[in-house]
Amino acid sequence: MSSVKALANRSLKHRTPDDTLLFAHFAAYLTVLLRLLPPGMAIAFLAVHQCLFGVYLASLFAPNHKGTPILKGEDLPDFLRRQVLTSRNCAAAGSPTSHWAG
Repeated sequence: MSSVKALANRSLKHRTPDDTLLFAHFAAYLTVLLRLLPPGMAIAFLAVHQCLFGVYLASLFAPNHKGTPILKGEDLPDFLRRQVLTSRNCAAAGSPTSHWAG
């Protein structure tokens, strides 16, 4: 939704390629769903897929920010320091199964 809202902002540079690629993504995704599944199942799959994707992303991002300081006002450092200070490396002390990809 934030991508669609950002593209609605007329002052963005390079708006046409972003519009085109976002529309192509939505069109291709819906076309594949509707070609492979009946309309009711396609809508159900879309809903379940988006809900599970949201839960998956939350399970990845939320633990990284638990127990980190909340910076406000004058305490707000530059971008790099803010990224380093408000995130944790949870994988460093993980089990061997958390390092299977690399």
